[in-house]
Amino acid sequence: MSLGDNQQLQGDLRRVYDIYSRDVKRISIILQTRHPIAPKGSESTGLQCMTAILRRIHSHAMLGPQGLAKADHFKQAEIQNPIIRFSWQMFETDVSTRYIRTTDWAKMKSQLDECGLQTAASFQELCSSSMMNHTYWSQNEMRLLEPKMCLQTWQTINESTEEIASSSLVTLDRAHSPEMTLEQAVESSFGVFRREGKPTLHRPQQPLIIRVLYDPGSGPRLPFRELRGFGLPIWRETQDRQNPFDTSERAQYVLLAVVRMRANPKDKDLVRFYATTGAEIIPEHGLKCLATGWSTEDEDHHRYMLFYSPPGHYLDPIEASAFPEEAGPLIKDDDEVRDSHVLISRAMEPFIEKELSRAATRGSDGPQDESTVEPGEVLGDSSRQVPRRSLSPRRQGANRTPPAGPRENPNSRKGHQRDWQGSSRPAKRPRVVDSVNCMPIRNPRMPELDEDMHEGRG
Repeated sequence: MSLGDNQQLQGDLRRVYDIYSRDVKRISIILQTRHPIAPKGSESTGLQCMTAILRRIHSHAMLGPQGLAKADHFKQAEIQNPIIRFSWQMFETDVSTRYIRTTDWAKMKSQLDECGLQTAASFQELCSSSMMNHTYWSQNEMRLLEPKMCLQTWQTINESTEEIASSSLVTLDRAHSPEMTLEQAVESSFGVFRREGKPTLHRPQQPLIIRVLYDPGSGPRLPFRELRGFGLPIWRETQDRQNPFDTSERAQYVLLAVVRMRANPKDKDLVRFYATTGAEIIPEHGLKCLATGWSTEDEDHHRYMLFYSPPGHYLDPIEASAFPEEAGPLIKDDDEVRDSHVLISRAMEPFIEKELSRAATRGSDGPQDESTVEPGEVLGDSSRQVPRRSLSPRRQGANRTPPAGPRENPNSRKGHQRDWQGSSRPAKRPRVVDSVNCMPIRNPRMPELDEDMHEGRG
């Protein structure tokens, strides 16, 4: 099952890269840091945000030999959903690819029109559309609940894709419940509810992605650190009729992305992305939908869509919360800084080459790493920088005290907790991959693209 010739887009990265291979780090970086480029003058930040969200999910779960992109039902979803097809683009910015970008945008726009949607639609319209609900959010890997069960007949309820997708959306509405926390909002989705007058059991499963619609209300805002993640209750059956489920166990979910949804038709939808380690993912280029300077703690009238997923590795919540909500100003671009970077790079080259040679020699003796790269790891040859760790970020309080004891490298991924007493386990060699989130030699917060096909400064 594959796309027909009339649906293929010329700029599809799958024409260049094998997304099913074991080494998908370069693809993951492209998906995480390159975002949709719209025609100049196009008011399409909702579509850009929706496409970028899908790319973040692709990088997290669709790649590699076991990636979900191999599943037939996701291939079928792509045939029916032009935004999914569009989300696999390279989104290169050089002039030589302008014709491909223009052609692919026009083709996607035509296909979206056939689905009854417009490129100018808001993010909320697109994300909650029948097309997205039917093809994506109702997939088994995305549904929050096990199939619902009627407690009168003990029969499984046959739900429509719209109902499945709607039931999978968690609502954190502090306008109506000012004291509600993220954990409480998640847990309120489970239990016994009445459906068509009959008691129905809503039991959680562990989906790949959990969406949370967040309305801060007019009262005190939740600190961003309290939105970074939550524990999803796992319901395990018991033999006790009085307490049929043990719900004490939790599955960890972490924040992958935040969309600030437009407050009025003339507003813009904005998006920000995070690595599972907690660091913000710095985009390759500036676009209207990637505008900076906003926070979920802002006292305004915006609502937010939050996207969570299992991290796939051990994550220390204290370490994750040390990252700021938004990465601050990075390295200034001037000749002196540029020259110093060149000197440092030249000085480090012999050591890097020696380490790579040693790693290649012993590479055949150990297992191959199949995981996709997440920003925040040890990376090389890059034009980006990992967001600087700060234990006193702007909106998270100025007097936080770091935990006592030694701290490991904040840019490393954690496979398990350390006891700080040494280990017989051999040290894992640093990963060196192509380009994401390392020391920049040009402005890391790039100005918005200004080519004819690109968006102007907004």
